[in-house]
Amino acid sequence: MQNVRIELGGNIMSKTTETKSYIMKYLSDNKIHEVSDIKKYLRDNYDKELSEGVIAGAIKTMTVSGVIECTERGRYRQVKKKEEAKTNSL
Repeated sequence: MQNVRIELGGNIMSKTTETKSYIMKYLSDNKIHEVSDIKKYLRDNYDKELSEGVIAGAIKTMTVSGVIECTERGRYRQVKKKEEAKTNSL
């Protein structure tokens, strides 16, 4: 059985999808964060228990898809979009 959550409006989100949205919210300050801090944030703010596999999988797919980047072992930050980078350089 797959873990899913139904949000207002009838949208269905998997645990991994929901975890990714929490990670994006945490990394939205554009600072570099330790993976241990990301896990602590998830434990403190997510209302369900998450396995290490779900967290690791979310971070891995976000890294591969270019949404976040690994700056060095165990340290991640959100990747700025090209339009944001141009706007911020003015």
